[in-house]
Amino acid sequence: WILLTRIAVIALFLSSCFEEHTNSLIPLCLNLYSIIIFVADITMKRSLMVPLGDWTNPMIIMMSGLCLEMLAVRMVGIRVRFFIFSAAKPIAIFKYSEKARNAFRALKRIVPIVVQVLALELFLILSFAAVACTLYSDFDSFHNLSTAWLSLFQLSTTVVNPSIWMPMYNESRNAGFFFVTFDTVTILYLHSLVLSVVFQTYVQASTEIHERTLTEREETIQLCFMSLQGLKSSKSQVDIESIQQVLQYVRPYYDEMKINTLVEIVDPSDIGFVDYPTFRTTIRKALNASIRSRPTQNALAFLVEMIAIFVATANCAYVILLTSNFEAEWFDLITYPTGALITLLGTFELLVRANPFRLIHFTPVTRLNPTFDGLATLAALLSIWGLFHYKYQLQLMITGRAIDMIRIMRFQKMFRDVVDRCGDVVPALEGPLALVISTHHLYVYLGMSIWGGAILVGKNVGVITPLYDLNNFNSYMEGFVTMFQVLIINDWHGISEVYLYATRHANPYIVYPFFVGANLISVNIMLHCMTAFFVGAFITKLDETKSDEERGAIMKELKDEGDSTIDSSSRSIPKLPLARNSSSASLYSLNFPTEEMEDDSQDYEVVERQGFDTILRTVTGSNNENADDYIKEVGKMLETFEYLTEGQVNISYMLCCQQTMTRFGNQRFENIAKEYLGTDERHTIVNDMHARLLSPSNMNDSIAQNVTKNECTLRFTASLVHDQPAISMIVLRII
Repeated sequence: WILLTRIAVIALFLSSCFEEHTNSLIPLCLNLYSIIIFVADITMKRSLMVPLGDWTNPMIIMMSGLCLEMLAVRMVGIRVRFFIFSAAKPIAIFKYSEKARNAFRALKRIVPIVVQVLALELFLILSFAAVACTLYSDFDSFHNLSTAWLSLFQLSTTVVNPSIWMPMYNESRNAGFFFVTFDTVTILYLHSLVLSVVFQTYVQASTEIHERTLTEREETIQLCFMSLQGLKSSKSQVDIESIQQVLQYVRPYYDEMKINTLVEIVDPSDIGFVDYPTFRTTIRKALNASIRSRPTQNALAFLVEMIAIFVATANCAYVILLTSNFEAEWFDLITYPTGALITLLGTFELLVRANPFRLIHFTPVTRLNPTFDGLATLAALLSIWGLFHYKYQLQLMITGRAIDMIRIMRFQKMFRDVVDRCGDVVPALEGPLALVISTHHLYVYLGMSIWGGAILVGKNVGVITPLYDLNNFNSYMEGFVTMFQVLIINDWHGISEVYLYATRHANPYIVYPFFVGANLISVNIMLHCMTAFFVGAFITKLDETKSDEERGAIMKELKDEGDSTIDSSSRSIPKLPLARNSSSASLYSLNFPTEEMEDDSQDYEVVERQGFDTILRTVTGSNNENADDYIKEVGKMLETFEYLTEGQVNISYMLCCQQTMTRFGNQRFENIAKEYLGTDERHTIVNDMHARLLSPSNMNDSIAQNVTKNECTLRFTASLVHDQPAISMIVLRII
């Protein structure tokens, strides 16, 4: 059903491409399909008591108005430029896309700040324009304040740089100081300021949205834990058999060994059950894990890899020679046979690596990649079609070979990583892209309502830039192309000049505000939002987890501490041993027995899936390293407090992070715990208190526990200091 609703959203926008044809049934059918799906969806949700969301009422109004517009088209034949409710179609995107709604919430945070920065930029341009009118009033571009402002605004977008000020520079070299100063202030400073403001504000808004999503996800995990408890488990624990059944349902395409691998991630201690603190951490790792077979380095895999390298190299050389100025009689004779041989070898290598019928048991050295191998498949189909197509034989084959040139990038890890990252980032761009498309759509309909049919192609030859009258709003598709040209900035001023010769509304005070506003909104806000998300999503770290040696170097233990105060010269928090080992790495291997392999072993890789949540964590900076940094910052604050009280307040504390399974505490906590408790006992107490704090049934902000040892009572008190990730503080004192 989700797929049907997404198709309905796409069909809604596709119908706009045919709206200029008033006698066509295509827009009517597409709109009716979308409306039927939307009405059915809203009706079903109401009957099931599902919350409809804030966009439901605007959606109903839009659909009602769209029905009236379709009726007007069929009965009255009203022109497309008067369509109003069709311009409101982006409401459907925000209704059925949570990512688009989140991006819209972030946009509402951005707009007030960016508007102030843009107002500052426009006022500075006005100031420079006033000066330019005084200095260069003899030139048409700066004859009065309005033309000077427009000329400098065009210069600030770089579309007329440096052509617009070369005449002044030709008259006097001193003009260079004025225009270089203007370019520096607007292009290098203000535009960078706008981008930085958009980036910071968008990331902050995305962080808040992500934290709210994590809170909702935490509630979902609690409900999942309680549901599993109701199946077959005790009061505070969940049986691994119940979790295994759920994993088999979630991953029906996984065999028993892969399911067992996921089970081992959920229950690394292999005790047959898990408590809630362990479950909330490990179930996320299991659901985000992708179990893959390691490449088997056998002779067949090596041979296929050598064929792939040869085909990629030969194909690249073949296309370069064929499309360059290289001419040789011998090459003309072998052009077709060589292309046919490369095509057949490439197709053979692709089929062997894909191994669709599992005729042979091997794993290729280089894994199948949807991008590289998808393009290789398209290239093979085109080239093979060319082999049997007499009329376009060589053209189709060369086209396929040119597309297949990209396969040579598959053998470089850097290119594979970039393409893989793109595959993860592009779906996550749905929200920012929805903002750009919605703005684009609204401006297209606004342009159609003003200049629909007003640009006569080919009429103003000689007075406008050649062929620029093709950038018009005579139809939705032509308007979409026109606004795309404005979006990428280049020559938007040349496009705007076309509308000075329109058959209606050719007034400069209508034309230029439209295109200047489109530049400010589409480029400075919407496009920068997408750029901010895209740049943030591509922040890559070589190693997100530190080794124990690195952590030990950073977190030195306090030694030779004779009294209860803390020396200010060594202000660090020692890391206490973990109760059990827990790896936070995203890639590791496990060995499991299997009867299919001759050596009775199968090697698996467990790789973290890079989904939308992972991308958003990267953008917002919400990672494990930040959790440890937070713990260290809290510890340093407590140490500073102890130091400033000069020993009057002595605190024995420990900070525990459930996400990274790290423990940080001061030396006093360690000394007291060692004196009265064994290693296993104190870790059991700490883990138990941390688990009780995170238990769904816990309704208290803090808990306490007394332990009597050697006629002395130790009192442990604990409370959560951070929710996402869950970080607790445990204080120990002797009573």
